[in-house]
Amino acid sequence: MALMVGVYGLVQLVSFLREKRTAEFVKSVAILIPSVLIAVGTFFGQFWAITEYSRYSIRGASELTKPGPKTIDSEGLSRDYAFQYKYGVWESMCLLVPDFYGGTSTQAFVQDENSATYKALVSNAQSNDEANQLAGYSAHYWGPQGSTLGAYYAGAIVVFLFVLGIVVADKKFVWWLVSLAVLSLMLSWGSDFSSFNYFMFDYFPGYNKFRSQSFALIMVLFSMPLLGMLGLEKFVTVGAVAENKRKLLIAFGAVGGVCLGLILFAGFGSYLGEGDDQLPMWLKKALMTDRASLLRADAIRSFAFIGSVFILLYFNVFKKVSPLVFFAFLIFLVLADVAVVDRRYFTKDSFQRKSDNARFVANAADQTISKDKSHYRVFNIQGTFNEARTSYFHYSLGGYHGAKLRRYQDLYDSCIARERQQLFVDAQQGKINFAKYGVLNMLNAKYIVYGEEANNIILNSNANGPAWFVQNVVVVDSPNEELAQLRSINTQKTAVVDQSRNKLTLSTLSPDSLATVMLVDFKPSYVKYQSQSAENGLAVFSEIYYPKGWKAFIDGKESMIIRANYVLRALEVPAGNHTIEFRFEPEPYMVGNKVTLASGWVVMLVLLGCIGFAIKKTD
Repeated sequence: MALMVGVYGLVQLVSFLREKRTAEFVKSVAILIPSVLIAVGTFFGQFWAITEYSRYSIRGASELTKPGPKTIDSEGLSRDYAFQYKYGVWESMCLLVPDFYGGTSTQAFVQDENSATYKALVSNAQSNDEANQLAGYSAHYWGPQGSTLGAYYAGAIVVFLFVLGIVVADKKFVWWLVSLAVLSLMLSWGSDFSSFNYFMFDYFPGYNKFRSQSFALIMVLFSMPLLGMLGLEKFVTVGAVAENKRKLLIAFGAVGGVCLGLILFAGFGSYLGEGDDQLPMWLKKALMTDRASLLRADAIRSFAFIGSVFILLYFNVFKKVSPLVFFAFLIFLVLADVAVVDRRYFTKDSFQRKSDNARFVANAADQTISKDKSHYRVFNIQGTFNEARTSYFHYSLGGYHGAKLRRYQDLYDSCIARERQQLFVDAQQGKINFAKYGVLNMLNAKYIVYGEEANNIILNSNANGPAWFVQNVVVVDSPNEELAQLRSINTQKTAVVDQSRNKLTLSTLSPDSLATVMLVDFKPSYVKYQSQSAENGLAVFSEIYYPKGWKAFIDGKESMIIRANYVLRALEVPAGNHTIEFRFEPEPYMVGNKVTLASGWVVMLVLLGCIGFAIKKTD
């Protein structure tokens, strides 16, 4: 939205400068500024929270240093990661012809007994195993993304009217919406247009926080219908006079000509996607035939819709029937155009009156673990960060999140992944010794799950529990050293503290072997413990450290939270019996929501004022 409004503002500024109406432009902007401030205020708290969190997520920089010069990538997502979901340059043709690259990778020719691919597999595969293996390469889609759920389709009629708008509509709208459409396409191309997009990624504020460049196409899907309707309005207002007919022919020649070219020359494409080169020649020929047929059929379909609207406009049909009938028919054509394509991806099977909750029924492993009423976590080694089901039933070490905490991702890459791999090796040898899995222990991973059955569980008797006093503290000078030490210590007895990020007042520890920290109450935003120790000590809590919002209190007095073991919280606890509380009180919600509420009242008062003024004016 900011980009769309920004481009519009620039176009308007140029227009006002040319017309020497600068003072009027400044007045308009002056009126808009408080409006923008009030609008921003209505979601100020949420925006503040997201902005604050992003610095500590994988969208922000890592504290870990890598050999070599510092790169811009280290300030946010890496380029390779950020540009995984791009839209190929030629894939932009899907806005006009949705099956230009086959449409979707979820549909396969092997599902159609009349396809050339299916017949080729039946005739040439040497065995069922070979046929099943090769069937995996029979997807409709063969474009640069590798896999996709569907094409971004604007609609053939919409594209045609967009081009008509370029030659017919007022230039102030053309400059804005065409510029926006071009910008949208260039952004969506990602690394395929690296000279522009790498610059945007490196220097445009906030752009390196985004994961999917293809979402930039939202702007072209806004620009095309709007300029198309502006052009249509201008055309029907003036009528199909000679000059308008000439412009209409130009638009039809441009868009219809592309469709006609695809129809005539569809058989000359390669139609082979990534990995298709290794296929036998007989299968490649069949795939090329089927994919060319998809493209040709869609090009014919798009040409038919474009031709229908062209005829309606060229022969002045809108003057011969009532406007209601003409525009109702036009609306029907546009809806029919996009609805046919929509049904390729959203069939009746995609919609159900009741959701299928079978996935969220506790399996035998869940039921067995749930018998344990203590506080623990579960480590599902089957797709730790790619599944969220475990978190539905248990406190978990994993779960999917599109913007995980950077610190936790660092821990996983440096430590958890190694221990997970070592666990596989030890399990195969029948020599699992949980005493050496220090990171899993400090995260209180009491249960390791590798399946759905009751016997697909490994009990970790060495899990550290919710909290504990340590006997030793290893002080290091950098986050890199902190992680390196973490891989070699016994986390039950020793804690690692980075003195460049924390200040310890305890110079030495006199550990009490009988000291305890017991969990009393646990809620997402409130945790309570009871501690008992004969000596001053450092208590480590199996809760993730986050510097914004969490506050610690010992007997009601606020205490500084120390980051220990790279990701955990720790407190210096004096000798004796104490109540320890952690409260999550983030300023974006405590303060930001008050701003949001106030802004909402301002909006309400302004609206009431406008309604009152309108009523008075009417009277």
